[in-house]
Formats: sequence, structure tokens, C-alpha cells
Amino acid sequence: MSDNTFTFYAADGFTNYSWDFGDSSTGSGSVVSHTYQANGNYQVTLIADPSTGPSGSLSVFKQVLVTTVTTLIHHYFENLNVTMGNSAT
Repeated sequence: MSDNTFTFYAADGFTNYSWDFGDSSTGSGSVVSHTYQANGNYQVTLIADPSTGPSGSLSVFKQVLVTTVTTLIHHYFENLNVTMGNSAT
């Protein structure tokens, strides 16, 4: 796995997960991996629909700093309890 590969995790309880990785790439699913081709600061956005409760999509975003240094990054997407990092567990 490349140093610039990140795995993003979304909480259960949602459907229609749609990811925008901030570099013109997108993904779908509750767990996705993405490799950035260049170092930089990217805004990762997740849009998902709640399985229960109010209808309509929820959207959250976080900044990801991509460097060639291998580090574990864990941010929490507070509204959807999403974590991300460059190592899979």
C-alpha cells in the first residue's frame, strides 16, 4: 500500500454513501480506499442518507494532509461517526 493511500470508514446506520476525495476522484460504500497521486491538502466530503429518522442526505467534510511520511491519521466526522486513516484495521 502506498504512503498516500488512505482508507475511510463510515458508521453504520446510513445508506447511499458518496465520497469526494478532493482531487476529482469519487467513491461509494461505507469503507473506501483512495490513493492520492500528489502531496497536498485535500477536502474529503462524505454524503450519506440516514437509514432511519429524518429523510434527506447528510454531508460532512474534513481536511486530509497527504505527505510521503507514513503516519496514522484518525479524524472523526462528528455527525456520521466516520474515521479515516492510512492503515486498514
